[in-house]
Amino acid sequence: MALSESLYPTFQTLEITLRNSIHNAAHQYFKREGWYSDRQIIKHPNDVGALDKAKKALTRMLLT
Repeated sequence: MALSESLYPTFQTLEITLRNSIHNAAHQYFKREGWYSDRQIIKHPNDVGALDKAKKALTRMLLT
C-alpha cells in the first residue's frame, strides 16, 4: 500500500505529461487547436458521445 501511495504523484505527473504531448502532437498534425471537437476527426459514436457528455458536464460546472 505504501509503495502505491508513494508512486501516485509520479503517475499523475506522467499522465498529465502524456496527455499534453498527445494534444500537442495532434494540434500540430491536424493544424487546429480544437482538433478534439472536430467531427471529421472524432468519428466513433462512443467517442462522440463521451465528448458531448464531458462538454455538458463542464458547462454545468461553469454555470453553477
